[in-house]
Amino acid sequence: MHIRCERCATVYELDERILPPTGAPVQCTRCQLVFHAFPPQAAGRTLAGQPAPAASGAGAAARPAPPQPAARPAGPAKATPQSAPVTRRDPRNDTLVNFAAQVRRQSLWKWLGPVLLLAAGGAGYGAWAWRARQVDPAAVAKRDEGLALLVRDDSASLENAAALFAEASRIDPKLLDARADRALARILLAAGLRDDAAALEARFQSLEAERLRLEAERPAAWEQRAAEVVERMKPVKAELLPMHEKARALQEEAYAELRGLAREHGADAAVERALAVYYALDGNAEQSGKLVRNARAARQADAWIDLAEGAVDTLGANSRNRREQALARLGPLCAAHPELLRARMLLAAAEVDLGRREAAVTTLDSVLAANPGHDRAQRRKAELLAPPPSLPVVAAVPERAPPPGRPGTLPRKAVQAR
Repeated sequence: MHIRCERCATVYELDERILPPTGAPVQCTRCQLVFHAFPPQAAGRTLAGQPAPAASGAGAAARPAPPQPAARPAGPAKATPQSAPVTRRDPRNDTLVNFAAQVRRQSLWKWLGPVLLLAAGGAGYGAWAWRARQVDPAAVAKRDEGLALLVRDDSASLENAAALFAEASRIDPKLLDARADRALARILLAAGLRDDAAALEARFQSLEAERLRLEAERPAAWEQRAAEVVERMKPVKAELLPMHEKARALQEEAYAELRGLAREHGADAAVERALAVYYALDGNAEQSGKLVRNARAARQADAWIDLAEGAVDTLGANSRNRREQALARLGPLCAAHPELLRARMLLAAAEVDLGRREAAVTTLDSVLAANPGHDRAQRRKAELLAPPPSLPVVAAVPERAPPPGRPGTLPRKAVQAR
């Protein structure tokens, strides 16, 4: 059969056996136009909606095509223009599209195209998310340095650790653990300041009791001695007030930081352990215990979680039995985490509460052996080894004693002459 291109009017011969009864799309090899062709059974229609081409007319109409050969070689159907001699050409360049294959390809691309597009989009998003999760190695190195200082537990190391964590967060804000670790360093600093303040308060109370005793008993020259006690109380009080203010400021900043991280990023392990230590050192056993149980349920192996659990028992002990239980828990904790010097400081405090001063001095010696610059351990050891304050001894005077007389001389004993 013969067909004609609707655009360039090129006439082709086509094997009608490859056309389905409803027709099929074909493509012109000259102008690449795709149009619809019908088999001869469709009542003399060779073009979509158009009658068969006329045998004569203006130059736009093609001349009658020669009769179709009786047989064609096997292979893909060919349609050659009428205006050119029929020659064998490369099937890749001069054949009509295989209609059945074209239909299959079109139906395949209808679902394969969106699938490939989604797959490419997913791969692109995955690559972007992977790159977004990557943390700057410099920030990780700063955090590791801060963690090494955090366990040394002295005031200078804790301040330097907080500065390193802040630097790591500045280098890469995605490193959320560094922000939580900075809050933990501030919590430990605040707790240490509170311990120092408690020791100063005990000293202040001792001086105040001495002043009240002098005023009540009024011994000889009591006014002068009371004035000396008051002068000794002034520097203690002046040092005590700013210590309380600094501890409160550090604690409030750390808590605000951790609560913000918890709201923004949910239950993060670094945030939860810092909050557990915060509540434990603040004496809130209920909140700290809840976070410790969450960490245990998630099977998190963390030395700071163990410290929070031990600190709750130590700071919340209000009886000798509870103090014994706290001591029994802190001993294995110090053995399991010898690098955690704060656990040893808690152990020394528990030993002091139980009256075991020699054991507490031994524990403090182990802290100083691991970190000779531990300032609080040095002060606690000096306090334990210092002799008790000596009180002036006042001789008891009977109520009805005669007033003292004037000083005089004793009479000489008579000597008999021989």
